[in-house]
Amino acid sequence: GAASHLAGELLKTLAGVDFEVVPYRGTPQAVTDLTAGRVDFMVDSQTLLAPLIADGRVRGLAVTTPVRSRLLPTLPTLHEAGVTGYDASAWQAIYVPAGTPLAVRQVLEEAALRALADPATQRRLGEIGVDPFADNSAAAAQAYLAAEVTKWASLVRSAGIRGG
Repeated sequence: GAASHLAGELLKTLAGVDFEVVPYRGTPQAVTDLTAGRVDFMVDSQTLLAPLIADGRVRGLAVTTPVRSRLLPTLPTLHEAGVTGYDASAWQAIYVPAGTPLAVRQVLEEAALRALADPATQRRLGEIGVDPFADNSAAAAQAYLAAEVTKWASLVRSAGIRGG
């Protein structure tokens, strides 16, 4: 049920292929098995795998985001590679406790938007492979979260994934 497991299940569903998703207790063991050739492929963070691509230990095939990555611009998206509609990526948002006054939420949102618009911040995010959303407003984040919950809950049900 980890993000990489769900990304694999989404690939199986959208590409119409079957493969076994191998559960690992942590990413380091999965990377070890990938570089040793004990697993055929893995889906994980570009920030983790980009250095392994750069030094030739693994070969990047595609990115899981709907647009190409600034960190790995030569890799196609899975959509470009023929898996229509594939979109699985890590994302973060700023949350506050329920009941936080609107004025406080607005100040925090404005500060976050200013930070994201700063050229130095944009440059640093690009260096580490983080691509901010085009619309970083609180309303857009809420809509995205709702869509993600719907998408992944449906996939979990259809794949028969159960928590352990």
